[in-house]
Amino acid sequence: MLKKQEFRERQRCNGFSRKAQKRVFSVPGKSVIPGFYRNDLIGVLFLGAKKDNTSFKTDELGFLSVLASDVVMAIQNAWLFEDLSGQLEINKKLFLSTVTALATAIEAKDKYTIGHTGRVVKYSVAIARNLEGITIPNAKEFEENLMIAALLHDIGKIGISENLLNKRDSLTPGERKSISQHPLMGVEILNPISEFKDVLLGVKYHHERYDGKGYPFGLKGNQIPLAAAIIAVADAFDAMTSDRPYRKAFSHEKAVNDIKINRGKQFNPVIVDSFMKMIGNNAFEVGNANSLGETRSDETTRHKYEIPPDVMSLQRKLI
Repeated sequence: MLKKQEFRERQRCNGFSRKAQKRVFSVPGKSVIPGFYRNDLIGVLFLGAKKDNTSFKTDELGFLSVLASDVVMAIQNAWLFEDLSGQLEINKKLFLSTVTALATAIEAKDKYTIGHTGRVVKYSVAIARNLEGITIPNAKEFEENLMIAALLHDIGKIGISENLLNKRDSLTPGERKSISQHPLMGVEILNPISEFKDVLLGVKYHHERYDGKGYPFGLKGNQIPLAAAIIAVADAFDAMTSDRPYRKAFSHEKAVNDIKINRGKQFNPVIVDSFMKMIGNNAFEVGNANSLGETRSDETTRHKYEIPPDVMSLQRKLI
């Protein structure tokens, strides 16, 4: 079946006017039944001779006319679905562009975390794709929401002073409390967007700990949503392997070891196992970055990682 755009193009090129439509019916045949949608000729049903060479009866032609109308409606409905799919794709691109703009706004606040969100997306998706022992309903939708949540996990930092985010000295208890509010600030920013219902889970709870000692609510174990538990590991790993105002980046080996040590304490054991599988199955680039794709030249922390195309497309928008 022709796609709608192809059909319209042929109409235009062939001068498919009413006059041209009428000429179609001069093609030899026992009977010709046109299929119209409103004023447009969509197709023509050509009928050859019957086996017994008798003429088509009125009721037979009536039936075939109804059949032709049904076919036209089926084609028109398929075209309508095609139009809706195209509009949904446009809306999705606009939606992702908005998400990317928000993620870029986060990094503009904190010069030490440029590239951080893109790397957290990369690690989060890789961890999710290496999960074992967990069945995820609607896995594709979960991964899309995970990608967006990873991009926006620190969106609440927009509401925190740049001086505080870039402070070189140790934070006071009051300053730590202020920064610990950024997951809730993120929820307040994103809550009006109805499409972010599932995304909010990753943003809101990514600083909760498996042992219940995290924030903002002190959730523990499987109370913590899966997306948040994944982002927690990805976020911690990138934080450890990146320079911060108060310390230099850890080596890759030390960061991996710290993740292992905190299995069942800070981090969900299943997620840590998936993280370790990711480490074992794939080499990847980690470390400090001024922009996505740029890491430290220190060979002890350089590891090549095959970035999934869908993640790469999101990352490019953040460069």
